[in-house]
Amino acid sequence: MINLTLTEETIITKIRQLSPDAMEKLEEFIDQLSQDSNSTEKPHPWLEFAGIFKDDPSFDQFLQEMENYRQEVDAQEEDLLEETKAA
Repeated sequence: MINLTLTEETIITKIRQLSPDAMEKLEEFIDQLSQDSNSTEKPHPWLEFAGIFKDDPSFDQFLQEMENYRQEVDAQEEDLLEETKAA
């Protein structure tokens, strides 16, 4: 069982005490861990969609409509909040 309370100094001392064969196995193990961690890195799932609307002439209008809708919803929420405070 691994003692997880080892200090950095203790770990370094134990590594320095390894035989050349054990050191080689440790290096291979570390290399494998490094390769495994690199292979699990995946691009962000939305990255492939970045910029798909850059040449769409209606995109600015779409953004404006979204902003208008958001302002309308915010105003409705403010009205509801004022009604709740007045009651």
